[in-house]
Amino acid sequence: MGGYIPASDLYELRMAASYLRRGMTAPATFSLFARALPPGRGFLVAAGLADCLTFLGGFGFTGDGLGYLTALAAQVRRRDELAAGLPDDVLQVYDRLKARKDGLAVVELRHGVCQGCHLELTPGELAEGREIGRLGMVRCVQCGRLLVESTGE
Repeated sequence: MGGYIPASDLYELRMAASYLRRGMTAPATFSLFARALPPGRGFLVAAGLADCLTFLGGFGFTGDGLGYLTALAAQVRRRDELAAGLPDDVLQVYDRLKARKDGLAVVELRHGVCQGCHLELTPGELAEGREIGRLGMVRCVQCGRLLVESTGE
């Protein structure tokens, strides 16, 4: 996919969309930071800030990038429609798993293997996972993710 999508964090894009929906179009500030210092270093000196500002001044999305964002928005709307039919406690489990499992709350169970933690589940573990799941859901006894049994392959 073209543009800068892979280098963009969806959090920032969601915040920008939220600001636009609220009519917040005044200049904004952003922080440039490093998540961790290099080993053995007690401080970090930032150089090349002019280059960074030049890059940010020309920041934009290509047609492919805009297409990706449009498709993503459609997926979010569809997820919201589906979520509206689920009990609140099930959504809370999903949201908690999504936050703890790098965005992967639901994974495929393919040939008896959880595609989240790659543990091969025995028939007994699958039965145990069905007992701790709800509404016909199966949970992996190892990683706790919700499993969707594969229909193909």
